[in-house]
Amino acid sequence: MSWIRKLFGLVKNADPTEDEDGQATLVVSGPAAPANLAGGLPRFSGLANEIEADRSYSRELSAGHRLGRAYPVSQPVSDLRQFAGRRELLTSVIRSIEERRMHVVLYGDRGIGKTSLLHIIALLAKDARYLVRYSSCSASSDLDSTFRAIAEDIPLLYHEKGDPTSAQVESGKTLADLFDASRLTPAALSEVLDGVSGTRLLIILDEFDRTEKPEFRREVAELIKNLSDRSSKVQILIGGVAENLSELVRQIPSIRRNLLGIPVGRMSDTELAEILTNGQAISGLPIDKIAQDRLIGSANGSPYLANLIAHQASSRAIERGGKTVTATDLKDGLGMMAREQMLRLPERAQQQVEKLLAQVPHEQLRAAVGHALEHFGHVSLKQFPALKAMADGKPAGDISLAFEDDGVPLTIWLRLAELEN
Repeated sequence: MSWIRKLFGLVKNADPTEDEDGQATLVVSGPAAPANLAGGLPRFSGLANEIEADRSYSRELSAGHRLGRAYPVSQPVSDLRQFAGRRELLTSVIRSIEERRMHVVLYGDRGIGKTSLLHIIALLAKDARYLVRYSSCSASSDLDSTFRAIAEDIPLLYHEKGDPTSAQVESGKTLADLFDASRLTPAALSEVLDGVSGTRLLIILDEFDRTEKPEFRREVAELIKNLSDRSSKVQILIGGVAENLSELVRQIPSIRRNLLGIPVGRMSDTELAEILTNGQAISGLPIDKIAQDRLIGSANGSPYLANLIAHQASSRAIERGGKTVTATDLKDGLGMMAREQMLRLPERAQQQVEKLLAQVPHEQLRAAVGHALEHFGHVSLKQFPALKAMADGKPAGDISLAFEDDGVPLTIWLRLAELEN
């Protein structure tokens, strides 16, 4: 069950750097290889402190380092120069925060770019002189620990009780110093946050689906209601994996007018092409037209997959000494990704992958797993009857099926993409 259905504990028995623009042209190269590594083993191509010290897009960096910046696969985009697409969505979020003073929830499937969006919104808000505080939720998150940490990072200067010339402000006191030792409640928290002055505060709660405490969800809902009723200068932006927002607004109608749910869907081919254009400019390694068109098709609207496939295909081109990424590099990259993804699956799920590839026509299987990737791993047996091969027993009727492991659809998708390319 999606977190939005469990959000604020409303469903019973629910399943469980900003980078600076530097001008440095540091040549990043590794030290001389020790004698015992002279046998041609792979090596790191730079020193960690040198890599971290250079935050520019210098052409002097090694090809591998440029690829990591061109196609970020393990970290969200946190640089405006790398961000692609999503302009209408960004406009909607900004207007909702700035003009309508609403609290916002961004929801959608994994790998669709929600965290990158939150980072970019944070950068844009800071540029507009908002005070922005970001918190990534965990299974154990609660109101007290989460918001005390946020308050400890907000100078008392930005509160109506903070006289700029007072000893408290000059000594570095924060909003957290206004709390007593008792556990924070939504009422106590909203009382302090209502005093934010001289700026607007945007609090970002990312990965909200990870929290397992129903009281935290309920208390955040109550806090949103309190802040809205007080016309506070504080707004909350939530991000997480979810299918829809209906459970939240149906169960708590009093916050319907204060909370806007915005789905983050798959990117268009044009937006994916923009990702690749940005990546090629940073990496200095062009992707030929055939490979680019096939790569966009293989990404299935996912910015994560587009970056990952482009990174792997570009790596293959570099390894062979190529000056352009070709369709052959793309096919090799997809093959490596499929093998790596397969190894991550438990044995039973690997068996399901092989069974489906062997028993279901590939055209039908591709449509089914593509649908699953867009619908949280679920497919309809009525819509895709060929998938009876994956079901235990003999199901009948229009039932929703789930794969053995949520990594199965992606593994099959990559295997099929490799075969088709």
